[in-house]
Parts: sequence; C-alpha cells; structure tokens
Amino acid sequence: PVQNTGLHYIIKTTNGGLNWQLVSQGTGGFYSCKFFDVNNGVAINSFNVIKKTTNGGVSWFNVYTTPNAPRCMFFNGNVGFVSGYGGYIFKTTNNGTNWSVVDNGGKDYAIYSGSFLNQDIGLFTGPAPGWSKGIIFKTLNGGNNWVLTDSINGSPYSMDFAGNYAVIVCDSGKIFRSSNPIGIREISSQVPDKYSLSQNYPNPFNPTTNIEFSVPKTGAVKLTVFDLTGREISTLVKSTLSVGKYRVDFNAGNLSSGTYFYRLETDSYVLTKKMVLVK
Repeated sequence: PVQNTGLHYIIKTTNGGLNWQLVSQGTGGFYSCKFFDVNNGVAINSFNVIKKTTNGGVSWFNVYTTPNAPRCMFFNGNVGFVSGYGGYIFKTTNNGTNWSVVDNGGKDYAIYSGSFLNQDIGLFTGPAPGWSKGIIFKTLNGGNNWVLTDSINGSPYSMDFAGNYAVIVCDSGKIFRSSNPIGIREISSQVPDKYSLSQNYPNPFNPTTNIEFSVPKTGAVKLTVFDLTGREISTLVKSTLSVGKYRVDFNAGNLSSGTYFYRLETDSYVLTKKMVLVK
C-alpha cells in the first residue's frame, strides 16, 4: 500500500511484469493510457488533459484539453476515442496527436469504458444518473455516430468483447453478457428468393422498433436511417452478411418526433421505406 499523496506514479516493466521501475511522477491521476510502441504513447488524466509521450513515459506533453474529466480511452487501430463525465466523445485518427469532437456532451451520464468488436462495431458504457443503472451506446460505422441502444440494471465500470459476446462488469459485482452486441439477429437461414426490406414494426413507434430484411447471397450490406433533410442519423448495419433473414433493432430515444427513412443498400439492391416516431 502507498499513502495517497495526490501524486500520480508511472511505473514500467521490461520483463513481463516480474520487476517494475518508477518512470515519472507528478500531480493529478491518470485514468487510462495506450502505447503504440516502446516510446510513443497517449494518456488521459484527472486535469481534463490528453497527453502524449515520445520517450517511453519519462516525460509527457499536452495535446488536447477536454471540457470535463475524461474517464476512458480506447483504440481501434490508430483510431482512438476519449470520453467521460458529461457524455462527450472525442476522436483521433493519428494515434492521439490530433483530436476532433464527435459529441459535445452536456449529458447527465458518464462513460466509463468502451471497446471495438471489429473495425466498424463498438460499444460505450457507463453509469446513468443516480448510478443505479447503466447505459450502452453502439456504433456501426467506426465511431462516427453513437446511438443509445440499451440499459442494464447496474452501474458499469468496464466492458470488453470476448468473441462475439460483450461483457460488462459493474460496481455492485454484477456481470452482464450479450450474445448480440451489434443488435442484429439472424432469424432464418433459409435462402430467400431475393433481397427484401420489410416495413418496420411497430410503426408509429416510441422509442424502439425493429426492421427485417432478407439477403439471398453473401455480401456487403448497409442499413441506414435518415431524417427528412436526408441527413444520416444512424448506421444500423454495415457488414458482410451471409445468406438469411435478419432483424435489427432501432432505438430512437435521442431523436425528436417526426418522419424518418431507412434504406437497405447492397451491391445490386437499394430500397428505402418510411417510419414515424411519436413521443
């Protein structure tokens, strides 16, 4: 045990964790870090700052200041995300050198952890107001858009993917696991005659609905939602799917009442249908 002195300590191992050496220390705590090689890394601290090192953590320099305390950072290749209190999300595409705003925040929840299943599909999770429940956000386009998809009866601290399962651990000792992390389910493996896109059900809806579609051959499939102006709201599916019939859930909890459109796109098929959100 070390007395809490208000300092942070950075320690390093070069032999698989058998021995550790003090690299640096300073004021304020670090919440998360990521190293790309032996010298170059990025970290977030309790002073709302994203920092980088080019000498293995001996010294750090500031690269970005966030509006609220960052709580989590994770990478998908050289693309990384930082979020935390207030629900803001920041993104980098060059290993943490530059950052851009994905969500300005101003929310009444915090994001504590996130991870990617593959290049496109990722999840964020964290405690909702009151800390009795947790929220789950999903992206299907590499983190360009994040949509509230679910909640759990626990306050999440960390999550990761194990195969096709998303596993979330909570401060109460609860552990949640999902076998359907991207919100899409194959409901029939029978070979369809053609591509088809069904009317969402229920319609009108509030705030969730489901959309079914059929794929007669293996290939790239994209299912997106647009508003009346043609602005893309959410990418529900962007993946290579095998032959079958599928159902995907859409949660519009963060949208206003109105008319929206959803479009199925493949290499040889495009169809758009209308749906109505009533709150």
